[in-house]
Amino acid sequence: MRLMRLEKRICNVKKNVWVLVMCFLLFATFSTTVLADTDLGTLSCWYSDDNRIARWNESSIDVYVNKINSNGNFYFSMGISEGCSQWDDAINMAVNYSPLNTSALIQYHGGTVDEINEYGEFVVDSSVNGVTQITKSLEGTWKYGNTSKKGYLLSSAIGCVVDNDRTTDEYRKTCAHELGHALGWLGHSGNSNDIMFSWGTHKTSLTFRDIDHLSQVY
Repeated sequence: MRLMRLEKRICNVKKNVWVLVMCFLLFATFSTTVLADTDLGTLSCWYSDDNRIARWNESSIDVYVNKINSNGNFYFSMGISEGCSQWDDAINMAVNYSPLNTSALIQYHGGTVDEINEYGEFVVDSSVNGVTQITKSLEGTWKYGNTSKKGYLLSSAIGCVVDNDRTTDEYRKTCAHELGHALGWLGHSGNSNDIMFSWGTHKTSLTFRDIDHLSQVY
């Protein structure tokens, strides 16, 4: 008799666990669907080769800078500072160069390939000028003409700029470019005059395409 009761209790527990699992899956699916169907508005332009765009739900964001080496020809810290200033003027959010704020939501490290790899945040090689990794969550869908673009909210961004014997202007471009990714510019521009073009150039100033593409979601 006791054995039968025990078996019945085990059976009930299994049923309850199964119900809880199914409820969780249904809730997760429903939540994702609702977020994906959220209408975020209409975009006026699109210059990226990616169908996604992101933004911060912040009025102000700090950018921490960590120059790993002491190479005076490595224009990293000032490059990030100038990049912050350009994007600060471009979008409706304050972008603050904060070299002492180690808890900033955006962080950049600069050094040689070996120094960056030894630091441990990234694994890069000599072909890389810079890298940015973002943490994001789905916010909804933007409309652009007859197409739709996925919109995301950012929660953190961390990146690096590689010291590889380039010119000051090339470092300026890389710093502004990587900051663009950290602020939500996903993918790249197909125009070589743009900061958000995929390859390294000597361009140092944001163009109207760089600005308009990102500023419209802020």
